[in-house]
Amino acid sequence: MYKQTYTTKAKSLPMILLTVVIGLILLCIPSILKITSFVWIYELAVIAFTAYGVYTIIKKSSYVYTYMIIDDEVVVKLNIGQFENILCAFEIRDIISINNGKINELKESNGCKLVYRCFGGGDAAKSTQIIFREEANRENIGMLVFMPDTEFLNILNKKRLDIQAKV
Repeated sequence: MYKQTYTTKAKSLPMILLTVVIGLILLCIPSILKITSFVWIYELAVIAFTAYGVYTIIKKSSYVYTYMIIDDEVVVKLNIGQFENILCAFEIRDIISINNGKINELKESNGCKLVYRCFGGGDAAKSTQIIFREEANRENIGMLVFMPDTEFLNILNKKRLDIQAKV
């Protein structure tokens, strides 16, 4: 088994600061307009929405992808906090091609039904695309767009050659 972790750290600090500043400005509105009745309800709502906004920004900006080769299968997991979801899993024998091209062109030329974008806020131009047959419906073609290291690709290509040699 080979395992690689890819972490995205988007620059979310400016967005967080902007959200907090907007929240503080909204908190000042009742005193500027000299509103005194039920101000605490308004302030509580502003604080709650500001906290939710900051939480959402933090959650959306940091992803941890785990790319794994387990025996003859490629598995991609997404970890957000304590939650772990399997985004994509397929057998190495189902790989049609491995490319470094433009995503939309590859999608159209291969007739991909699903595209799994597993690189977070990374640069799409530096990504690698794997075109594969889907497990559920062998007619469907899927595409995994991700950011593996060279060792991951070397192991994957070696396993592909081993599987093709057995057939």
